[in-house]
Amino acid sequence: ASTFTIQPELQFGIFSNSTTMLGIGSRYFLNPQTRRDLNSDYQYNYVNQSIALLPFIRKYRALNDRWLLFLHSELGVAYQWESVKDLWNANARNDWQYELGLKPGAVYYFPRTGWAIEGYANILSLTARYKPTSLDQQRFSLTTNFGTAAPNYITLRISRYSNPSSH
Repeated sequence: ASTFTIQPELQFGIFSNSTTMLGIGSRYFLNPQTRRDLNSDYQYNYVNQSIALLPFIRKYRALNDRWLLFLHSELGVAYQWESVKDLWNANARNDWQYELGLKPGAVYYFPRTGWAIEGYANILSLTARYKPTSLDQQRFSLTTNFGTAAPNYITLRISRYSNPSSH
């Protein structure tokens, strides 16, 4: 069996005041999976992809001139397409999903250059997702991540703050 997930994201934001950033993000998601039984001819292939447009609000709290904490909240829409193929069937499905997410994070800021390293882990987050798959079937999911175990994903990004005096 093999699987991996890649999820690149691009964000652009503007500070509305010294502690609040308003912005928009775009994210692409790819998760291909393959399973093969070595004792038979059975093979299973699954590919899940989506592209999302995610407006966001981020509230900052400065700990000092280099370290900041933030709460990132986003509300957006994503278009998802999936395909499943095995020995007997081949199916494809496309749908829209809507999501609301909250994630805390931290920033290490380099004041003279305006560059920063931002990150968050799924140790503490909340995501609500609504997915209408057809007229007679809708899905609502609520995902929470709260724990002390090692997170299953960590997001790190390099950011450029064009107006360092806005902090």
